[in-house]
Formats: sequence, C-alpha cells, structure tokens
Amino acid sequence: MELKKFVRSYWFILFIWILIYSWYPLFLGFYLDDWSYIRPELHPSNFDFFAPNIFNLNFFSLINRPVLGIIFTLCCYIAGNSNPVYWQVITQIIVLLTAFSLNYFSIRLFRMLEFKDERKWAVILTGLWLIHPVLLPFVAWPLGSMLILSPIFSLISFGYLIDGWNKGKKIWLMPLVFYLLACFSYESFYFQFFVIFIIAYAKGIHKKFGIRYFLSIIFGYFTINLLSIVWNRVSSLFSTDIVNKEFNPYFLQTIAANFFSLPYAYFVVFSWFSVILICFIIYLFIKYRKATSTHSKPDKRLNLLIILSLLFGMGISIVIYSGAGYTLWSIGPRARTLAVVNIWFLFLLIYMVYYIYHHNLFSKTIKILSILSIAVLVSTNLIRANDWIYSWQIQKDIISAIPHEKIKQTKEDCVIIFDGPFRHNGVPVIDADWLARPLLNYGIRYLPGKSFYYIDTSEKRNYLIGRNIIHSVFGTNIVFYWDGKVLIKKYDEESSSVKLAKSNVYNPEEKYATSEVWVWKYETGQFYKVEPPAKLSFEPQMNYDYWLTYIYLNYIKKK
Repeated sequence: MELKKFVRSYWFILFIWILIYSWYPLFLGFYLDDWSYIRPELHPSNFDFFAPNIFNLNFFSLINRPVLGIIFTLCCYIAGNSNPVYWQVITQIIVLLTAFSLNYFSIRLFRMLEFKDERKWAVILTGLWLIHPVLLPFVAWPLGSMLILSPIFSLISFGYLIDGWNKGKKIWLMPLVFYLLACFSYESFYFQFFVIFIIAYAKGIHKKFGIRYFLSIIFGYFTINLLSIVWNRVSSLFSTDIVNKEFNPYFLQTIAANFFSLPYAYFVVFSWFSVILICFIIYLFIKYRKATSTHSKPDKRLNLLIILSLLFGMGISIVIYSGAGYTLWSIGPRARTLAVVNIWFLFLLIYMVYYIYHHNLFSKTIKILSILSIAVLVSTNLIRANDWIYSWQIQKDIISAIPHEKIKQTKEDCVIIFDGPFRHNGVPVIDADWLARPLLNYGIRYLPGKSFYYIDTSEKRNYLIGRNIIHSVFGTNIVFYWDGKVLIKKYDEESSSVKLAKSNVYNPEEKYATSEVWVWKYETGQFYKVEPPAKLSFEPQMNYDYWLTYIYLNYIKKK
C-alpha cells in the first residue's frame, strides 16, 4: 500500500491507536465509579448474564440510560466484572470505535463543505483527537469509556444523514435511529444536531431538498431529544437504584463561570506547553483572516455560519453540563466535560488550516508550530497518562496497608473514616465514599498472589473518606459530628456567615447509625477509636474549580 493511501485510510488511525494506547491495559486499573461494581455478589465464577442480581444492578441502575445499561451489562459479562485488564481492553476498543465513527463523520462533512482530499483532512482530525490528553478519562477510566457511546452513535447519525445529502437523497430513518441510541446512552450530545443543520442551511440543503423535509428532519431529532429527557426524569419510577442528577441551584452562576473559565480550563492540561498551542492558534487565526479576506460576501457569510455553528455546539454542551452542576476542567475524570467542546474545537482548527493550506499561505512558521503542537499533544498525553497509572499504584499500596487485625477488633456495624490520599494530579485515588467502600473491603483481590475472583467479606465495614472537597460557593469544609449513636457528615455551617444551600448536591447531610467510629490515618499508620461526643475534621481538598471559588470569595463576595 502506498504511503499516501495508508495515511488516508482507517489503517493509519488503527496505527496511531496501537502506538498510543496498546500498552494501557498492562498498567491501568479501576478508578472512581468503577469500584462500585466490584462486589462479592457479582462473583464471576457463577456469572450469568441474565441472573437477577447481575441484571438488576448493572441494567436497572442505568435504566435512565437504557442503551448504556445494556452495553455496560454486556461488558460486565465479557470482563468477568472484576478483571481490570479485560476492562481496559474493552475501554481501548470503545475508543477505537469512536475514532472510526469520528473519521466516518468527518469525511462526509468535509465532502459537503467541498474540501479537496477530504479523507486526508478527516484522518488528520481523527489523529489529533486520538493524541489529545482531554481524551484520557475515556481511555483510562473503564466506566468513563461508556460515556463516549453517545458520541459514537451521534457521529454515525450525522455522518449517515450528510452522506445521504451528498448523494442527493432525502434520508431520515437511519440517522434518527442512531440518534435515538445516542440520546438513550448519555446526555453529552444533546441538541448537537443543530450544528449540522446550521452548516446544512449555510450550504443550501434546505433549498436542494425543500424546506418541508428540512424542518421535518429537525423536528425528528428534536422530538427524540425531548423524549430522552422525559425518560431520564420519569425512569426513577421503575428503579430505586438510579442515580439521577438534580438541577443545579447555581445554574446561572455556573454558566457564567464556565464561559469565563473556558480558555483556562481547556489549556490547563498542557501546563506551560499551552503557550506553544496558544501561539499556534493565534497565528492560524491571523492567516485564516488573510486567506478569506478576498472572498465574496456569500463566501464570507458561509464561513461565518460554519464557525458560529461550531461555537454554538460548544455553547450547548457547556449549558448542559452547567445544568448538572459541572464546571469545566481538562485534567482527570472531569475532562469528560470538554468532550464535545474538544471535537468541535478540532473541527474549527482543521477548517482554518484547510483554508490557509489551499490559499498557499502555509508558511514555514506554521509548519514549525504544527510540529511543536503535535509534540506537545503527544508528550502531554503520556505525562497525564502516567498520573492515571500512578493513581492505580497508590490504590494498590493502600490495599496492601489495610490493618486487617485491627479491623477484626471493630464491630461489624462500625464506621471507619479513611484519612489518606485523595487525588493525584486531578486523578482519583480515594476521593468518594462509594469508591472507598468496595476498594477497602474487596480490593484485596488485586494484590500479588490473589485471584481477581477472590472474595472475603469477613472484614466488611462501612468506610467514609475524611478528606473532602471545599464547598464550591462558601469555601467551608466537611465535618463529622459523633454523639455515640449517629455520625453526621456535612459541610460546616458554623464557619460560614451564610446559610448553606439546601441542595443535596451542594450541601449533603449524611447520617449513619453506628455503635463505633474509628479513624485510619494511612500515612502514619494510626488506627484509633473516636469517643463521643466529638467533632472531626480533616485536611480540606481543593476541587478542580477551586480557583473560581477563590476568586468569588476574595474578590466578588467581598464587594
């Protein structure tokens, strides 16, 4: 196969994928929500896909996203539920399928935009997406990889639709079917079809096929989106295991913070290397303006609509994540909030590069900056991947240090507060209660000499994490109140001059009936009993968006 044909084919995408990600399953493990599924009741030696305990936990807990639930249950069956190597292999396959779907969509979109050699540009875009460090939560985090099922189905849907238009066909059924699968998988691509229809409008598709067809297909996409939102809300009537996001009570503030912080949140993953990327983007924009300066008014209008459509898609994504209470960040699991933004941003860059290239303005400076930028992407990807590898190692070190003999002396209904590593460079170590319980109770199976299928429930206890994130609005820390019968975990209102919001997301108050409370300090090896009455606090942790909290508390709130 000739080099040019190889570069423009799916084989080159496969080559990049193998080069960057083939070694991951040997070094990566479980993180955050993954641990929720490491349960003794899911014993792989008797694993039955349709067994009630398996199906109820894996499917009905995700019934608000039924397509995701079915695929996740199938993956649990394939991976034996407990084997991190199998899970990591599945994760890499899902990432590869996403790359193929992105390439499929890109070829057809570039063809509609009348790109010359559209396959080459589609491969370049897909390659950049694969080496971008923002992709890491989907590559390293097994449960996180399931979240890109929505982009897979959405991109196939959009690609199928555009392919029909390129061939002069009024197509609607299969694109809507794939978008149905996307919306019932995850919410990340909600309303992103507007990006495609704005571009289609700019290219005159509504004139070519008639305004009636154009509006009817938009209505079809819109209806599917609304149905998925309704189902997401009412599905809790059919299962008590669903975790549904409640609406963010600080919605407007979060939107304002997200739009304000977007440039910093996106480039922070590159650290000081971001200077090279920012210089490259600014230089590209200057060259792009020069390339389009001689265009006619219709061409300038077309270019403007295409750029605005991509920016609009980014904006929709930010609004949706703001509604769920997420602030944007490009490091660790939170980088998933930039999944859609990253795809459209790369499209925007490729669109500008294409115009510069075809107007013979691809100077030596651009070539040097391009090479440096690719080097930054690859090196940052490897550096940030090492954070995930190191986090998995810390978790295994913690499991090795569990004081088994001391735990056996505690009562079975006791609560043990774990005071130990929270995150490593933004990647979870033990930063949630639902992570701590299965990791500390059943993580022993991941030690050398143990089988992934090993089960020991004799030391099962209720674990809570002592180190928690600072309140994102009021800057207060989590405290524990112990009266001898009930342990209460909540944000410290005594240190706040304002009554904390009653939203469960922003001010959870958790109560645990127990006869004993113990503290395990991992770094010092201390394991001691807490006598009531007591108020406990531990080292507060800054969340991804703490810099916004700092600005609010020190510069905005004071005014």
